[in-house]
Amino acid sequence: MLTRTYWRSGYANRAQDAIYKAAQLALRKVDKRFNAAEIGHVIVVKRLWFYVARVGIFSRCIQENPFPGISEELSTVQ
Repeated sequence: MLTRTYWRSGYANRAQDAIYKAAQLALRKVDKRFNAAEIGHVIVVKRLWFYVARVGIFSRCIQENPFPGISEELSTVQ
């Protein structure tokens, strides 16, 4: 399933903190029907005395069965 990318930016004194803040902001935008997310893009730029990180997150749905909504019907033979 194709999902959209959620882009957000974060600012901090350290690059790791800027990435963390941007990822947290992007995760807030992911729809509740998805139970996972994948970080696809991270861009960090140093500006004077602080870092700006831009993070792109893809929403994902992890499930046990490859067929959504069908579990017992396909697993038992009559």
